[in-house]
Amino acid sequence: MAASYVALLTLCLFLPPLLLVAWKHWRRGRAARHVTVVVLGDVGRSPRMQYHALSLAKSGFSVTLLGFCNSKPHDELLQSDRIQIVRLTDLQRLAVGPHILQYGVKVVFQAVHLLWKLMCTKPAAYVFLQNPPGLPAIAVCWFAGCLCGSKLVVDWHNYGYSIMGLVHGPSHPLVLLAKWKLRLGAHMPQAAPLISASANLPFPGRTSELSLHPEYEKLCGRLSHLNLCVTNAMQDDLAENWGIKAVTVYDKPASFFKETPLDLQHQLFMKLSHTYPVFRARSESSDPDTERSAFTERDALSGAVTRLCGRPALLVSSTSWTEDEDFSILLAALEKFEHLIDSGESLPSLVCVITGKGPLKDYYSRLICQKCFRHIQVCTPWLEAEDYPLLLGSADLGVCLHRSSSGLDLPMKVVDMFGCCLPVCAVKFQCLHELVKHEENGLVFEDSEELAIQLQMLFSKFPDPAGKLHQFRKSLRESEQLRWDESWERTVLPLISDT
Repeated sequence: MAASYVALLTLCLFLPPLLLVAWKHWRRGRAARHVTVVVLGDVGRSPRMQYHALSLAKSGFSVTLLGFCNSKPHDELLQSDRIQIVRLTDLQRLAVGPHILQYGVKVVFQAVHLLWKLMCTKPAAYVFLQNPPGLPAIAVCWFAGCLCGSKLVVDWHNYGYSIMGLVHGPSHPLVLLAKWKLRLGAHMPQAAPLISASANLPFPGRTSELSLHPEYEKLCGRLSHLNLCVTNAMQDDLAENWGIKAVTVYDKPASFFKETPLDLQHQLFMKLSHTYPVFRARSESSDPDTERSAFTERDALSGAVTRLCGRPALLVSSTSWTEDEDFSILLAALEKFEHLIDSGESLPSLVCVITGKGPLKDYYSRLICQKCFRHIQVCTPWLEAEDYPLLLGSADLGVCLHRSSSGLDLPMKVVDMFGCCLPVCAVKFQCLHELVKHEENGLVFEDSEELAIQLQMLFSKFPDPAGKLHQFRKSLRESEQLRWDESWERTVLPLISDT
């Protein structure tokens, strides 16, 4: 009888682990050519993770893409028969109770919901996860991987704690939750102040210079099988301060970011003119059959498209309308540019298009409405995924106001602009030199005064083919930039093919 009890106890102790190991081996066999890509955010506004999914599909993997579906992803993603998009439910914050409770409920819901979705999807050899947001996604994806035999790949775009600290201030309970504890003197990256004091934005800023240690991200990051990051500066920081070895995978433009042919420019302008008046013609053509936009016209007989003489310059910027971009700098520079035109400088009128969605859009829209521009028109559209590359490829100058909350990531919008051979003026921060080379492929500024001077220089005697603007564009055309697909095949594919 005693022997029977011992045998039964032994069976109870060892059978579950053996069954789990057998189940993991079975799932791993089924998962050999399948990858799950996780975005605890809007898939349509997560281009890098869309590119990962497309590259995986092109390399023969089947892909399940988990994320919120608030915006339409790129058509190529939707049309791929190797990619399945699985919608995650985005729980809105509760309307009652303290903020810490509201956030806690949301995190618990996201953890349970994400784990359920991961367990219900097709077995995956790898789980590619975007960070941030990493709370609770890193821990959940690691745990699901332990159960299912999947290997976790964390793609570090930035640090979640630095973004939360930017929004709430480093002493806020939500930030402390993400960091777990406060430490003085830790050698963590310190980004420059992101918003000028004059901006007077409606949110709490950074209130302390204390260095805060992100224990949650640090611990969970070490549990991953593979770590990718977006800059060499971040790679060094992860190794030095977090003990995490990462591979730098620079953002590169997708193949559809390129200069837009003139006839497609005209089609885009005419399409946008139905919704946004800044794209409409300033005057009617003498020929009623001629189709005219603010920048181009199409001949009624030949169908040929030409640029209008005396057309305005098209300046573009894109943003998520978050705290790491201070658009008061651009508005102040535009005011100075307007004064230069009024004083008789040979400068064109401007159409400034700022694309994107985000929490501060209404705030800045009110500021824009308060401006009394006569030579400058500003519009803030949300473009379809297919129209955004066409707009960049049609513009004369790009402006980037992104300042990294950690000082260690790079603005993808500049990558896209360079892919379209669009010259860029970008605000300076810690590792921007890894992307923008001042006076080589663009210009770097620190404040509205410098930006206004750069706008004056670039648009002087516009559209002069001998001007600095044309020289930058020519340099970008000749640079033969590496595209995302080729870069991914060189850096990421070998990492998942050999493991």
